[in-house]
Amino acid sequence: MHQAYVAYEYTVDGNKLVSDKITFGTFNSSDRSPHEEVISKYPKGSKVKVFYKPGDPETAVLEPGAGFTAYVPFLVGGIFGLLGLGF
Repeated sequence: MHQAYVAYEYTVDGNKLVSDKITFGTFNSSDRSPHEEVISKYPKGSKVKVFYKPGDPETAVLEPGAGFTAYVPFLVGGIFGLLGLGF
């Protein structure tokens, strides 16, 4: 399984912080291409825009919003719900 890994530094109120979260939720795949695409958006040494939680700047991501994996439990639950209803 493959997963994109991007580490970055950012400063909030004079405090230097480090994170490796690209988005909320993780995405693993046997296909490398989506991960290579993500990594290519953040070349080493480039400046990036970091989104962090107000009041908790250690919670930060490069791409805000829910990632695909945040929806997986709802999709699986919906499928089982439909099966339970006889669809």
